[in-house]
Amino acid sequence: MLPSPSFKPTLRSLKQIIVYLAQPQDFDDIFDSRYTIPDLKTYEKAEAAFALSNMNIPMWYYYAKEHKGICIEYDLTDFNAKNLSSPEVILLPVIYPDDKTANTYRCSTYEENHENVMLVRNALVKNKNWNFEKEWRLISVERPNIYQHLKIQAIYFGLKTEEVDKRLILQFNKDYNLGIDIYQMTFNNVKFEAKNII
Repeated sequence: MLPSPSFKPTLRSLKQIIVYLAQPQDFDDIFDSRYTIPDLKTYEKAEAAFALSNMNIPMWYYYAKEHKGICIEYDLTDFNAKNLSSPEVILLPVIYPDDKTANTYRCSTYEENHENVMLVRNALVKNKNWNFEKEWRLISVERPNIYQHLKIQAIYFGLKTEEVDKRLILQFNKDYNLGIDIYQMTFNNVKFEAKNII
């Protein structure tokens, strides 16, 4: 049984239980992580984005191939946020200032003396038009294109996820005895909700 072509990278990440941290220049949004910080050296940084809720319909449209993909819920209770000056990954919420604030970006004295902190702060600023995303970022400031292992708690099938992809995930969960909760997103013209499958 083969996955649909666009689903292959997702299935590979699931099997390896990893999250890929990409560089901002590879993001769909060309303005993401592009706020200017004076005299900041060029660093390689990588990021992965997460949403607080699986019930955000625009997020399903934008990031799950118009509801054909899946949403993965991670268990971050044991995630150890590292010191900002370390090369390890950190997890922080995105901030959505108004345009004027973002364009007149200023750093504190502490930040000016800790370039990693400035770099992280830059990665956390998005235009206020995106505040509906309620996004968090997993960031590495010194190791681009890295993979981070995170524990999967649940998987949600989109409204249009292909049956072959659903079967592959269900079989994968069973074969490796992962105990991942699996849900199907539904919409009945009134309510968008997740119904438990396993």
